[in-house]
Amino acid sequence: MPRYAQLMIFLPLTALLLSACNPAMRITPRSPVANNTSAPLPRMAIKPSALTLSAEARAALKLATARVADAKKGQPKFADADSLLAQARAAAAQGNSASVISLSKQALSRADLVMLGQYQGRASALVQELNGTTGLSDTQLARIKTAETALSNNQPREAYEIASRLSDELKNKVKSHKVNSGESLWTISARDDIYANPWLWPLIWQANRESLKSPGSVRAGQTLKIRANPTVDEVVNAVNYAHQNSGTRISIGEVKEVAPE
Repeated sequence: MPRYAQLMIFLPLTALLLSACNPAMRITPRSPVANNTSAPLPRMAIKPSALTLSAEARAALKLATARVADAKKGQPKFADADSLLAQARAAAAQGNSASVISLSKQALSRADLVMLGQYQGRASALVQELNGTTGLSDTQLARIKTAETALSNNQPREAYEIASRLSDELKNKVKSHKVNSGESLWTISARDDIYANPWLWPLIWQANRESLKSPGSVRAGQTLKIRANPTVDEVVNAVNYAHQNSGTRISIGEVKEVAPE
């Protein structure tokens, strides 16, 4: 083999050996020239949020939150429902409507179970109070009967709602009477359009204590509040008080002795 041919073979081998032993002598391959067309950026995944919740899921979570809060008023330690609500809120943050609805319904069920006993007691007390109320119309008596039926059918929430609405109506139902010349609480109470019973005058006095310093301080032209539906207990107490104080009856401008009946 000619001498120059041997050199052509051994020189490349020598260069390779030297580059392997000395990193500084290594030849870095050239990178291909980048073209002007840039690669499209990868699309970022949009994290779902509560904004993607369905209207049903938002409504379910809102209702469960309110109902659990009501139940905790009577039973502060209510950890199981709190845990379910926390899970529902976490699901809402992930935009998982199905989980939100399911967990909210479970929390609502727990709250209703706790409130069942609370409503039972409240409704029973209200119905008892209403049954002891005087001057009720046939329609109002029918509403009390409806509440009693709901209680017997194990529907205390419905019974409470019916009874509480009627109770609020009766408490706010107040008539008025403008005092005529010569009238007293005794004569006003005896009127057919008031109580038709003079011995109930303490009810009028009690309802107007801010304007009547004493039963005899009523004056002509004064407007008195008349409670339309006193309870039986209030009626009994009024009659007892009137009889205990029946030695004198005070009217405008005069004092008359009245013998108790």
